[in-house]
Amino acid sequence: MSEYKTYRANAEGFDGDKIRPEGDVFTTNIPKGSWMTLLDADGNDVDEPVRPATEPGPLDGNVDELTLHLKGVNDVDAVQKLIDAETAGKSRKGALAVLEARRDELLA
Repeated sequence: MSEYKTYRANAEGFDGDKIRPEGDVFTTNIPKGSWMTLLDADGNDVDEPVRPATEPGPLDGNVDELTLHLKGVNDVDAVQKLIDAETAGKSRKGALAVLEARRDELLA
């Protein structure tokens, strides 16, 4: 997992351990959720850069859409990057299974 960081809940949310009510300050090593604000060592909000809106990627759809996308991917490194991104994000078992199967197919 990643390093521990301190957040404030902007809405009720689950931090991987328990449900945090709005306003609760807590420390966790899970990825930042949309309901969380990152805090600095003094408890102040950290200004995070606003990411521009992007087109949906292959990991944004369901497993069937991902499987279809992977049929056109012939680069092992590109598949591995998708595996790494899925592992760092949602870590859906079905998505990881089709990604790893495609990687193994390309390596064979």
